[in-house]
Amino acid sequence: MHSFLLLGLGLMGEEIARDLKKYGAVTAADYDPAKRLTAQKLGIGFEPIDVRDHANLVKLMRGYDGIISAVARPEYHLLGLEAAIDAKCNYTDLGADPDTLKKQLALHQKAKDAGIIAMPDNGICPGTVNILDGHGDSQLDITHYIHNYVGAIPLNPTNPPLNYTQLFSLAVLVSEYTKYSTLIKDGKVQHVKALSGLEKINFPGFGEMEADYVAGMSSTLTRTFEGQVQEWFEKTLRYPGHYQEIKKLIQRFPDKSELEDYLKETLPKNQKDVVLVKVVVGGIKDGQKTEITYTIAHEYNDKTNTTATAETTAWSVSIIAQMIASGAITQRGVLEQEKYVPREAYLYQIDKRGIKIKKEIITK
Repeated sequence: MHSFLLLGLGLMGEEIARDLKKYGAVTAADYDPAKRLTAQKLGIGFEPIDVRDHANLVKLMRGYDGIISAVARPEYHLLGLEAAIDAKCNYTDLGADPDTLKKQLALHQKAKDAGIIAMPDNGICPGTVNILDGHGDSQLDITHYIHNYVGAIPLNPTNPPLNYTQLFSLAVLVSEYTKYSTLIKDGKVQHVKALSGLEKINFPGFGEMEADYVAGMSSTLTRTFEGQVQEWFEKTLRYPGHYQEIKKLIQRFPDKSELEDYLKETLPKNQKDVVLVKVVVGGIKDGQKTEITYTIAHEYNDKTNTTATAETTAWSVSIIAQMIASGAITQRGVLEQEKYVPREAYLYQIDKRGIKIKKEIITK
């Protein structure tokens, strides 16, 4: 049985622990000592820790088969990886911050020299979408474009025009809306402002949605596919009118912490949600134009009272942490999941947990 140290026991951390403890021994570490009670209810161990205390964090990490960072502030994932390298422990996290990821990738050689496997950005997007992009690309002889549309939204919104709810860290959400998005156009990587590419799309079963660029979703994908595809982008799905209102709030609250506070006070909590994913990969297969589409519509779990966001995010990082611990991934360093995660095995585990992916192939 493998042992795992989970940094952060918030909304995502709790669901990671529930899944991970089925396959190994789990200890949670959190800054808030009150989380000890949460850990006891989950049936896992607990250690108080401030991830900014590098020496104590390294000491705590030593001996574990894997470290999973689910801390609320995405910039702290860098602290987790730095400590994991010094402790010589394999590492995964929920990521979703482009500046942090850039610094993590720069640690590739240090991680390789330490003999560890580090794989940041393992949630639904980035995460599952990375695997689907890699899977679709592998099915074609030549890939021309990859378009990703992903969103976690309330099933029955009650607060127009935002029509949104608190589903994960608001620090991450504000970062997504206020930093830059990375894409590929004409075969080259480009950076654009978040919320600068609004479009309307129809999602089966949910009607018209709006989609726009946000930060952190490209992960390592633009680095992987630059020069290989002509176009790659990810846009985040929301109900119509959401982005116009968010832009107004960003102007009203230029201080990010103030925007976080406002959203914390005004966005409803505990609403049932749905995670929508549409990945479109197009190119040439056997001399014919071919388009592969993957779709997911994963809804709130009424049996366990668990959000779709928590399940799709937590299960992904749990699966990858287990793959690393079991030896299914062998390359060392800071790795791109779309390259090194065994795709069919990963998709099997996703399906086993109840996340159903519909695949459609159209030959033109």
